[in-house]
Amino acid sequence: DEAEAARHFALAAEQGEPAAQLNLGLCYLHGTGGVPRDDRMAVRYFTLAAEQNSAQAQYQLGQCYARARGVAHNDAKAAELFRAAAERGIAEAQNALGLCFREGRGVRRDEAEAARHFALAAEQGEPAAQLNLGLCYLHGTGGVPRDDRMAVRYFTLAAEQNSAQAQYQLGQCYARARGVAHNDAKAAELFRAAAERGIAEAQNALGLCFREGRGVRRDEAEAAR
Repeated sequence: DEAEAARHFALAAEQGEPAAQLNLGLCYLHGTGGVPRDDRMAVRYFTLAAEQNSAQAQYQLGQCYARARGVAHNDAKAAELFRAAAERGIAEAQNALGLCFREGRGVRRDEAEAARHFALAAEQGEPAAQLNLGLCYLHGTGGVPRDDRMAVRYFTLAAEQNSAQAQYQLGQCYARARGVAHNDAKAAELFRAAAERGIAEAQNALGLCFREGRGVRRDEAEAAR
């Protein structure tokens, strides 16, 4: 009963319980539990919990600053909050901080720091970080040596957790024999999985498979679709 859950979160949040403040903030962020979606209220409760050192609340509040949800956009504040949560071991925050370093958002651009944070999160099983670390290995960025087999390893881990982008990248590895034996059928299977999740590059790659009969039966109508 999501409405009862939200009611009890609210009771506890008003007593200053940080876990309840986080949970009530999530209700407002997503509009669940009979609570209207209200980004400002989400920020209010995330802030209350973050001030009591809730690492998950620090991460959520950082995302609000990064995406201008309920608060003015502020990349520096977002990076500061991601760092606080990352230091407490929150995998999503480690990945988010890695992206800040990779793109120079709120911090000075530093690809080595980006790769380090992706690795921390990837070892905790965070699929977005596994994808990002795989890309570091694929391209040899962030002080990481180019290593196609390691790229395949991390793309596979992320793809197994239904990361559509990882499915696409892994499909390209099979199509191009990068770090794995060439396998057009496997490539097409992965492109299809990612394409069904709306990944434009995968839709194009699958279209090429149908046009050229690589891994699937040649079908120009499917290619054009």
